[in-house]
Amino acid sequence: MSRERMLIKAFKKFMNTFEKAQIGKEAPEFKAQAYCPCGSIKEIDINEYKGKYVVLLFYPLDWTFVCPTEMIGYSEVAGQLKEINCEVIGVSVDSVYCHQAWCEADKSKGGVGKLGFPLVSDIKRCISIKYGMLNVETGVSRRGYVIIDDKGKVRYIQMNDERIGRSTEETIRIVKAIQFSEEHGTVCPINWKAGKDTIEPTPEGIKKYLTTH
Repeated sequence: MSRERMLIKAFKKFMNTFEKAQIGKEAPEFKAQAYCPCGSIKEIDINEYKGKYVVLLFYPLDWTFVCPTEMIGYSEVAGQLKEINCEVIGVSVDSVYCHQAWCEADKSKGGVGKLGFPLVSDIKRCISIKYGMLNVETGVSRRGYVIIDDKGKVRYIQMNDERIGRSTEETIRIVKAIQFSEEHGTVCPINWKAGKDTIEPTPEGIKKYLTTH
């Protein structure tokens, strides 16, 4: 076994000592420096977001290729998410100063411009490890996101191939589905969208749904 493979194996063992994010469980706590929309660097405490839904948006690196399209795209819908009591927080292993330079750079130079949400610096990789989003082979965050509800519990985890960008429409759909199910006690069928029928979670409920759709 090469030295590199030995180090990766040892690091994976170290990662297993961290409690990982799980659906239905409390979201792992963290505090970290972030570059914020106001143009300043501030500490982000995930506990301060209780009472709101959060899309914790992990991505590999600033100054790359798919990542800027995603950050710009999620910034464009940040207002829509705020309207449904949901905040976006970007997370990568870049330094907070790298985030700042990326946000201050013009799009013609590979920058993203002013974003509508903060970018957290996970330079120690601890947040990515806690949320199961660290790619040990490359040392950067995977392209994934976690939805945390207003009570601070993990409700949804998604992870993409690093070459494939995410869908903002799907993210909004999932947040709305979680909120609707939580409020009304019904469950959301395949391809559910706001305004569509849901299912009473009973034998009678599913029979009724299947025979009318």
